[in-house]
Amino acid sequence: MKYYSRESFFAYTWEQVASAFWQRYPNSYSKHVLTEDVISREVVDGKLYSKRLLSKIKGVPKWLRWTGIRSTVHIIEESVLDPSNQTLTTYSRDIGYLKEWMSVTEKCIYKCNPSDNETTAVMKQGWVKRGSRVPEAVERWVLSRYKKHELNAGIGFQHVLTKLYETELPISPQPTVREKASEIVNRSKEATERVKMKTAEKLSGVKH
Repeated sequence: MKYYSRESFFAYTWEQVASAFWQRYPNSYSKHVLTEDVISREVVDGKLYSKRLLSKIKGVPKWLRWTGIRSTVHIIEESVLDPSNQTLTTYSRDIGYLKEWMSVTEKCIYKCNPSDNETTAVMKQGWVKRGSRVPEAVERWVLSRYKKHELNAGIGFQHVLTKLYETELPISPQPTVREKASEIVNRSKEATERVKMKTAEKLSGVKH
């Protein structure tokens, strides 16, 4: 089994991020997402429980087709929205791979950043597990592809947040796709640095 984790920050409040979560698709960085359908949704003890089915296109090289991996896969996404504790937890599992060959699971927690309530902390964890008949090289390849898609998903979500909550009009000439992507990545870095500075300030105050 291969494991991956990454923490990042959005320079938006938890309420904004939680609201935008349901509006992530479509966006320019997630064109591989074809459909999203709600299977169930209910409120229990003040928490919103949702289950959705997403279909995506994933390129499969010829040397991997023997495993049964398909280009179109389906993903079950289960989520728990807890407004009292300001957390949104999602669990996603890829059901497009044959279970005896490969499984991909992701857990993601969006929570109000305790160091700066104007930002939202995001912790993503991913697990890739191969079957007994699958070489480790295939497992490594699937993990590397997961990392790439995970980064693109973060950029796409930032793009959606910007469109929803930024009111400034773009200045002519229009920025290129590369420039837009660079701006989005820089916004994420700025949010991370902002969190580090506030944390350092608080720790400094504790020492004194």
